Amino acid sequence: MTHFFYSLITFFIAIFFVILGILGVVIPYSPTLRQEALSHLMDRSTTLFLFGFSCIAIGGALLTNIIAQSRRKYYRYTVGISNITVDESIIEQYLADYWKQAFPGQEIPYRLKLTDNAIHVMVDFPAEKEQMTKDAIDDIKSDLRHLFDTTIGYTTPFYLSISFRPE
Repeated sequence: MTHFFYSLITFFIAIFFVILGILGVVIPYSPTLRQEALSHLMDRSTTLFLFGFSCIAIGGALLTNIIAQSRRKYYRYTVGISNITVDESIIEQYLADYWKQAFPGQEIPYRLKLTDNAIHVMVDFPAEKEQMTKDAIDDIKSDLRHLFDTTIGYTTPFYLSISFRPE
């Protein structure tokens, strides 16, 4: 839903600036259009009000989206009879530290997706790592399982997706 909301706002902002740009380019070279635009604004203050109101509405929607996106995100799961809540940024930091330690000197892009039932880790290795053996991938999965278990107490299976980006 957030993605749709963001796309919709971005679309309206793009249309707004395209129309404003076209008017900015055309009006200076057309005295008739310039006179008509000024008389329209002077005679119909409702148009100016609607323009101002729409700018306020779009700005308010953008602020609402920014605030919604900046709120902390938590992952909640159950271990035995305990309910555990972990800030998503903590898991992100543990993963970032793991990739730096496991592959020093290399930038390993990854994405973390937390759903109600599982942790999903998507890793994008460089093309030269494409020859990784199944044992190396199993070691990574084992390391991550151990990391999640010892740091946040997460013992449920997680999902690891590995891809290799082209050179």
